[in-house]
Amino acid sequence: MASPQPLLGGYTKRDPNDKTIVELAKKAAQQMWPDLVFERVEKAESQVVAGTNYRIDILLSKHKNDRVKVQHKVHIFEPLPAQ
Repeated sequence: MASPQPLLGGYTKRDPNDKTIVELAKKAAQQMWPDLVFERVEKAESQVVAGTNYRIDILLSKHKNDRVKVQHKVHIFEPLPAQ
């Protein structure tokens, strides 16, 4: 059985280790939770519109390698470059 095609206009899974995804996640974490430490991206999806929407699950902690983790879901819109 063939794998399902992505829904046009829908969200597409992204590699959580993708450089762009990690940079966006770090920037969002630093702006929204400056007293927490970015650990990693758990899950990421993107949607192409008049720009790109991102849904990213970010794992944060109070201290690097802390056993207690906090997961936040962020939604980021990156507009198309101005022409």
